[in-house]
Amino acid sequence: MRMSLHRITITSRRFFPVSTLVFFLFLSAQSPQKILAFSVAGTGTDSASVDTTLYEVSAARLKSMIRDDKRIVELSGGVKVKHLTASITSDRGLNYPDERVTYLYDNVRVLDGTMRTRSDTGEYYGDRDVIVMKGHVSLVDRNVILHCDLGEYDRARRLATFTGNLRLSDSTRVLYADTIRYDRNTDAAEAFGHVVLIDEVENYSIAGKHGIYYTTEKRAFIDKSPILTFDLKSKEKGTVKSRWMKFDTAERIGYAIRNVRMVKGETRAECDSAVIYSNEGIVDLFGSPYATNGQSSMKGKRMRFLYDDKEVKEIILPDKGKLSQKPSKGSPWREDSWIKGDSIEIFLSNEKVDSVMIVGSCEAMYYPIETDRSKVSNDFSTGDTMYFRFDDEVLNFVRITGHAKGLYKFMNLKPIETIDSLSAIADPSLEYRDFPTEADRVIYNAVIIEYFADTEDVVLRRNASLKYSNRTLMADRIDFNSRLNVLEAVGEPVIDESGQKMYGSEMGYDLDSNTGVVLNGSTKYGEGYYQGQEIYKVGSDVLKVYNSKYTTCDLKQPHYSFRAKRMKVFIDDKIVSGPIVLYVGEMPVFYLPFLVNSIRKGRHSGFLRPNIDIGINSRAGRFIRGLGYYWATNDYTDFLLTSDFNENRSFRVHLDNRYKLRYVFDGFVRLNFYRDLATYRNEWTIESQHNQSFGKSASFASNIRLVSSDNAQTAMDQSEDIQRLVDRKIYSSGRFRKTWGGTSLNISATRNQVLNVSSPTETRVSMTFPSFSLNFPRASLWFGTKHKESERGFWESFLGSFHFSPNIRFTRATTESEARKKTTFTTGSSASFGQQQRLLFLDISPSVSMRWDYFKVLSDRINPDYKNLISSSAASNYKNEFSMSFSSGFGTKLYGTFYPRLGPLVGIRHTLNPTASYSYTPKITSRQRENRSVSYSLRNVIDLKVLSGGNEVKKNSVLVWNINGSYDPDSPRESRFSRISSSLRSSISNNLSLAMNNYYDPYKKEILSTDLSIGINLAGSFSYPGEWKIVEHEKVAAAKDEKETAPFDGRGARNVQSWSLRISYKYSVSGSELMRRVNSSIDLGGQMNLTKNWRVSYHGYYDIESHSFREQYYSLKRDLHCWQASFIHRRFGNSWSYYFQISIKAHPEIMWEKGVRGLRSFSRF
Repeated sequence: MRMSLHRITITSRRFFPVSTLVFFLFLSAQSPQKILAFSVAGTGTDSASVDTTLYEVSAARLKSMIRDDKRIVELSGGVKVKHLTASITSDRGLNYPDERVTYLYDNVRVLDGTMRTRSDTGEYYGDRDVIVMKGHVSLVDRNVILHCDLGEYDRARRLATFTGNLRLSDSTRVLYADTIRYDRNTDAAEAFGHVVLIDEVENYSIAGKHGIYYTTEKRAFIDKSPILTFDLKSKEKGTVKSRWMKFDTAERIGYAIRNVRMVKGETRAECDSAVIYSNEGIVDLFGSPYATNGQSSMKGKRMRFLYDDKEVKEIILPDKGKLSQKPSKGSPWREDSWIKGDSIEIFLSNEKVDSVMIVGSCEAMYYPIETDRSKVSNDFSTGDTMYFRFDDEVLNFVRITGHAKGLYKFMNLKPIETIDSLSAIADPSLEYRDFPTEADRVIYNAVIIEYFADTEDVVLRRNASLKYSNRTLMADRIDFNSRLNVLEAVGEPVIDESGQKMYGSEMGYDLDSNTGVVLNGSTKYGEGYYQGQEIYKVGSDVLKVYNSKYTTCDLKQPHYSFRAKRMKVFIDDKIVSGPIVLYVGEMPVFYLPFLVNSIRKGRHSGFLRPNIDIGINSRAGRFIRGLGYYWATNDYTDFLLTSDFNENRSFRVHLDNRYKLRYVFDGFVRLNFYRDLATYRNEWTIESQHNQSFGKSASFASNIRLVSSDNAQTAMDQSEDIQRLVDRKIYSSGRFRKTWGGTSLNISATRNQVLNVSSPTETRVSMTFPSFSLNFPRASLWFGTKHKESERGFWESFLGSFHFSPNIRFTRATTESEARKKTTFTTGSSASFGQQQRLLFLDISPSVSMRWDYFKVLSDRINPDYKNLISSSAASNYKNEFSMSFSSGFGTKLYGTFYPRLGPLVGIRHTLNPTASYSYTPKITSRQRENRSVSYSLRNVIDLKVLSGGNEVKKNSVLVWNINGSYDPDSPRESRFSRISSSLRSSISNNLSLAMNNYYDPYKKEILSTDLSIGINLAGSFSYPGEWKIVEHEKVAAAKDEKETAPFDGRGARNVQSWSLRISYKYSVSGSELMRRVNSSIDLGGQMNLTKNWRVSYHGYYDIESHSFREQYYSLKRDLHCWQASFIHRRFGNSWSYYFQISIKAHPEIMWEKGVRGLRSFSRF
């Protein structure tokens, strides 16, 4: 980037050497007294009154005459006027003594000290003390020469004036003006007209229409059209213009005020005002100065130039500065490159920019011209500070520090493509590409960013990060070559690609070809860690790994690993390797010819990894299970095909299909097939479940199970669980439901099949098809307009309290056994009417129920071989009758509240709820019987209110006691009252529960049976005294930034362990006094974490009556980091068994075991 910023500045000799300028501009700048050389001899004081002192006039020849009544003395030859130190001479003259006026002609000279003056003529007015010189006036005082047409000095007014072709000069400077006037009253000198000062040595000039200089204050102003011109001998002269200019000659400070404009060749500068400090070599520009030079520009709220005798050394933009560079010829860009920040310092050497320093809120936008015309790019960067270094006005180095970050965009173009929309319009053969939306983006940040322009290298140091596409690279240092689009990273680099991280010691990457290499790399897929000495990325989704290692152990020295010379990783798909060896520590223990492992996330199709078991199975011998394929068909359905192969020459095939369409339907279909290769026997089972909604008011559900024979379930079973039970029932059903408001329609069908029946009369298949029911909503007997409760009349209130709910149903059912197949049809309808009323403190609820039932046997086929086992009656084959019943219930609730104030107990509420009901069923047909009954109950509820943490807390239903019984007046007198049941339940806290049930015989006046159970549940934690030394192992790089789910207290302090205990006591007694049966037992269970990695569990069942344990079970588990070990022991009666296993957590199929495998189901882990 070319920055020709020096051209907008002015060297010190091209600015104003202020004191010299003002001296020549205003006559008295160096010696203001010299103007007194024109004074008339007097008292020696500078009196403003008329001088009456006589002055001397002499000549070689004097001739007195009267002319026009005036006395005149004609002077000739050596004319001289003497007045104190001043003398005036000429060749001839006229003296008017009465008027005190002397006219001098020819070769007029004035001499006063070092000052000598000449003119063609002169006039001296004694009364007014005025000297006037006319014609070719010249004044010489030391090295100062003045030329003009007319000069006048008025001593009385203390005013000197020179005018007419005025030229003032010394050895190097020349001043031109129309008029110069000096007023000693104010010590002010003024120049009027076309004022021009030219300094040929300093090579500048100053012009204006009016200027004034105060000699005492040594201040000067040019307030009309001031123009400073410098570099007069150059082809490109420089100018400075402003509204007015001000100079302080004592302090050597110059000011340019309002609308300051500076021009030098292509350089243009504008500001509101400028200040020049000559002694300090400083020029300050104020009022949002803006400067341009060709393609370069700079602006800010202020500017400062620092210079010496030769050149500008530094330019400072202390407040919100900005430097800009327009695009060079041939650039595809129309935007400016720019740099801005809170403060900018530009350092120059030999009138060229050497370096630029930017501090605070730095931003830079760079549009380079690529050497490769097929590529376009730009770069935006920010930071706390920026440093730019130039070589012969060409950028060669950049450093950004403090929160440094940037965005690099690039695009590769074909010859027929352009990013310039105007070029595409002008040339239809070009195709336009939108750079902002289509360009590739590289986002980078670091503590320090360095850019080397000659090689186009970007170096990121300390906490470096670079993001491209879906990849993010982090390292201590990253070198990025923007010309080649390649990068290198060192210092624990990590590359994150769509959430998948790769770690290594060194990395290299080519952004264009999407290839790279990682040394000593490691990454994690799923639960596994993959490592390789050299990892090459080939294309966008393939990795080649050499000297690879796979493990689920997160340690740098893993407890186990699979190792291979070569491995290929298909990203987000699978991992394939050649010959692979399992190592435990550093010991090889197992060899496999190849390994294929899926690493895809979510639902995806692929082969399943089989479970290979090398042990012995008593039923099937050795086997391979789970070999199959999963097909993720689409978002709505999938298929799973698995197979099992057993050593006993049999195999199974399982096909599962799941489907789901949200808010519409879902379900599954499962097919199982078994083939015995020894006996050529085939078995199959089918299971299906389907649920579907038809809008919000209708639904359908089905559940189907079919088997080929009674042995199909056992043939399909693949469980090794010791508690496996053979499912003897096959149940299928289908149901359709539709609702209209409160009305509901249900149509269903069921089929229930029992396998392995032992009796020919036992029902094998029972089926209903169809089954229909129609239920109407509960309605009142008031069919008129319904009103609010306060507006109801008597009949609406009375009839509205009666409610009825009718329904209709019918069912066709078939039962089938080996001896009989019977089909029946059942239908009916029912309706009930009820009312709820409150009379004083009683709740009364009378009701009437009516029912119609129809039953008919449609067919009844009996197997002749079992006819003698079947009893049948024609009377039971048909039924058509109507029945009804009446009932009425009575009840109330009584409350009692107490405030005992015992400890935290502040309130007790007792609720007593007695109820009684009477029911009557009349005999309407001969097949019916009259029935009457009375039932009663008493419910007691205790609620508590306690103080907890200063607040009152309610504990509802702490104690509930129910008592129930009934009375049948139609029964014999000795059995009219039923047994009285009592149920007591208490839950005082979450840790303690109590329940007791018993039955009381009111006739024998004894308790027939009692059941009591007490449950205690406790949990807590504990810690060991002292401190433990924690041994920390170094983790593999891919696991270092993972968060532990339950971090251990690594400070070595006490590690808190948890425990739980469950105790259940059960007691029951039943029977008469002579045949009393008593059972009591304790069920005990619990678990405890002994340490972070040790856990023990126990369960025991103790029979108190027999003083022996019926069953005991305990287990011990040890977490071995990536391995786990468990020991299970079970004692049942007099037999016992055990099971021990050690396995890899992530691969439980890789294990060593001993004992009864079925005990695994008892593990609580």
